Amino acid sequence: MGRKKVKLAWITNDATRRATFEERKKGLVKKVSELARLCGVEACLVVYGPQDAAEAEPEVWPSPAETARVATRFNSMPEMVRWRWMTNPEGFLRQRVAKLQDQLRRQDLENRELEVRLFAHEIMAGGRSLDDAGFEDAVGLAYVMNMKLNLVQNRVENETVRKLSRRCPSRIPLCLMCLFAPIMCWRSLWTTNEENLEEQKTKF
Repeated sequence: MGRKKVKLAWITNDATRRATFEERKKGLVKKVSELARLCGVEACLVVYGPQDAAEAEPEVWPSPAETARVATRFNSMPEMVRWRWMTNPEGFLRQRVAKLQDQLRRQDLENRELEVRLFAHEIMAGGRSLDDAGFEDAVGLAYVMNMKLNLVQNRVENETVRKLSRRCPSRIPLCLMCLFAPIMCWRSLWTTNEENLEEQKTKF
């Protein structure tokens, strides 16, 4: 059974908050020490206690002297370099929101493509008609069909080149021109029709 998801909010209970602080602090120290040891990097950690102990000395890792040395090295770097990879809670949330929005956009596109494929399957099975398609459905259907036709054509071209290379290697360019000229002409007409659909969509 998985661990219960923790809500990222202020813990109102004092005892629970102190216990959580100690537990998370140990985990943070462990992560920083593992990072420094496994990757051979210089790292330090400074942790101040809860607000009711603000006057207490901060806890540091690995030692006060080493922490001061790493902090001095960091502060001696140019400001542009220091701020390049730094983040704060607001910046982290912005990055997270942008990532989630991109995932949502990709999922919407995938769902739309699945809907169009289902619609095309229903048409071929005789369950629905093109008359049932709206403008967006027609554009999506044309896009999917064009993509599938391109895949089929590439497969045909590859197979044809492979077979011709065995039979008449010296005549491959001429054979390909004779074979694929009608197909390329048909693709050009299809692309023109698709562009016309996009222009109509823009007008609406």
